[in-house]
Amino acid sequence: MEAIGQASAYAPKRWATLVAPTNRRPYGFNWEDWGRLDALEVLAIAKKKFAIDESRVYLTGHSMGGHGTWHLGTLYPDKWAAIGPSAGWVSFWSYRVRGKVRMATPAAAMTFRGTHGSDTYRLAENLKPIGVYILHGADDDNVLAKESRSMAERLKGFHRDFIYYEQLGQNHWWDLSDEPGADCVDWAPMMDFFNHHRRPDPSQVRTVEFSTPHPGISSACSWLRIETQKAPAAISKVSLRFDPGTAALLRHDDECGTPVYRS
Repeated sequence: MEAIGQASAYAPKRWATLVAPTNRRPYGFNWEDWGRLDALEVLAIAKKKFAIDESRVYLTGHSMGGHGTWHLGTLYPDKWAAIGPSAGWVSFWSYRVRGKVRMATPAAAMTFRGTHGSDTYRLAENLKPIGVYILHGADDDNVLAKESRSMAERLKGFHRDFIYYEQLGQNHWWDLSDEPGADCVDWAPMMDFFNHHRRPDPSQVRTVEFSTPHPGISSACSWLRIETQKAPAAISKVSLRFDPGTAALLRHDDECGTPVYRS
């Protein structure tokens, strides 16, 4: 839908400015590729136009926008204080193929690496430092609730600040109250969750754990930046801890990437 349609599903917020970008192309290509660039461009415009507290920027969306929330949330975790995907699918393959993708040859597997940016499940650990509120209708026959359940299970292994709420008896789009705003997107508990989250200043961050499918897609998180990869388009993961007492950086691991960093 056009952004104005999505914006109209929310009640006005005294504590927040609602910004709803319109993705290019009729269906916005799942908020990936150029859709992702559109969203980031609109965010930059909003920061210039409004008096925004950058420690309190939140990301949410429904259906395709729910996938976009997973997508931008996992690729750029340092831009958000919290995210709230509603009825969002995990990846092209879980939503459309709904089965395991098999790579028949090494060449096919190498080519498939170019799609890693779409695989939010593999990048989910990037969400560790931010709040996550997952919302889904239990009887959703458009985007099955198993999409959100799988991500909730994934987060259980490492995340300590997420909520998964599934509304029983509800399909893809639902609104239970007479209050302004559609509950499946303008869900009061999720808005309250957002309002209680802040993103720390990079100077306060001591540990950064970050994975990227490619530096050309997402290369930085807080004060860490990955400039290049040993294996192009393979998932590169770096974990660094900064000790302010000694001004030392300690690297925990480096998978397929060569980090260039500064304190």
